[in-house]
Amino acid sequence: MYKLNVTAYYDGSKWSTEYVFNASASYWLLFYVPWYSNITRPDVSVLNVRFLDLHGIWGMEHIIAYQVVSSVPQAISVRVEAINYTKLMYEGVEQVLAYRDVLDIAVDTGLNTLWTALRINGSGWSYVAPRVRITAYQNDTDPTNNVAMGIAIPFGPVTDIRLDLYVYLKSWRVAAVYPEITVYAAENRILSEYDVPGLGRLDYSLRYVSAETLRVVSAEKRFNVTARKPMTVVNETVVVPWTDVVNITSVLYHPYDMFPQNNIQTYFLNVDPAVKFANVTVPDVVLAGRPFNITVTMIANRFIPNWFVCVYRTNGTPAGSVFVDLAFGANNVTVTAVAKALPWYQPAGTDLVSVETSTDLYNEDNTYRKQVLVVNPNWTTVLIVGVIIAGGIAAMVAAYRVAKRREHLLGWIPKRRTLRRTGGTEPESTMLETVMPPATEGAGGGGRRRRRILRGG
Repeated sequence: MYKLNVTAYYDGSKWSTEYVFNASASYWLLFYVPWYSNITRPDVSVLNVRFLDLHGIWGMEHIIAYQVVSSVPQAISVRVEAINYTKLMYEGVEQVLAYRDVLDIAVDTGLNTLWTALRINGSGWSYVAPRVRITAYQNDTDPTNNVAMGIAIPFGPVTDIRLDLYVYLKSWRVAAVYPEITVYAAENRILSEYDVPGLGRLDYSLRYVSAETLRVVSAEKRFNVTARKPMTVVNETVVVPWTDVVNITSVLYHPYDMFPQNNIQTYFLNVDPAVKFANVTVPDVVLAGRPFNITVTMIANRFIPNWFVCVYRTNGTPAGSVFVDLAFGANNVTVTAVAKALPWYQPAGTDLVSVETSTDLYNEDNTYRKQVLVVNPNWTTVLIVGVIIAGGIAAMVAAYRVAKRREHLLGWIPKRRTLRRTGGTEPESTMLETVMPPATEGAGGGGRRRRRILRGG
């Protein structure tokens, strides 16, 4: 058993107390003395005033919550008020719509949370702000913080501004929901029983996964709208994109609407299966009777099994085909086709190659035609041989011309020939003939060739 004596002195005064306890554990003891410091003077204030409702209805009770902070235990009185905030802001007039005096509230040291029910009457639509004023207290040194006003909320009659989203067909080419050619109208209907003042906000969005880019596309628009009886309409146009499902969502917000849960509307637009050609590559020149490859890139807006791709010639004869499973997005397909045959005597011709797919709901975007040159492979061999022969002949002619040119350039050099000995009774002799180049016109000898024969014995 232990006895603790505590004594305190302050400003010439003495205060003491005793505390008896068993020391079975560690203790943290706090003693309050009956004096107030000059630094911490007695004070009481009000703060955090607010309505507990998001919207107000005339003629009904509404809860106003507030907090009182006091540095000492004491009793206070407050006046709880409802102020016409719209008139205060736009006209500078303070109109008290309702009030209630609450007397002799016992508050403790620290933060005290309180509330008061207040019936508020009015007409039309207006913003109303709560206000609490401390009218009486026991200990306070700063009365400037004895009043506080909360955030204003909209008041009016029971108002339900409702949103309807009506999506309907506007234009089409085929009796189907087909990408790029089918157009829908999205009609946002804002329904109200009253001509409600103020502006609301309509958020409209279009969201889907594009089969062309494989990315999420989100198109959003925002409109400032009014609520007038019986209906306000906001129209939007939807061109069906390349996808399988389009999400159309509209969200309405109005400050005087008391039932926002029916202001979100969503519509799912289902698109029919569709396939289109994005790119087709056909050779410009093909060999008659020989196979050639065609590359086709197709866009599909969903998974489609056993899709048929066929190649036709001018007379409608099938030239090649393939079955493929198309995935959502771009699909690359290679089709092997056989070119038309040509008679042996015909070196070349043309053919109209048509690439088509299985029939979907719109055939204009999945058919491709191209004129190609068909070359006879036999004539190709003959032409190659002819080119080789012509090239050889041309080379021989060029070589002959070079040789003749060379002989002409070298013709001015003297030439000597030794003639053989002729028969006879004379001793052996040698005959040497010298041939000179032709003389220039006008020189001695009239341009004749000079010949000199030497004989020796």
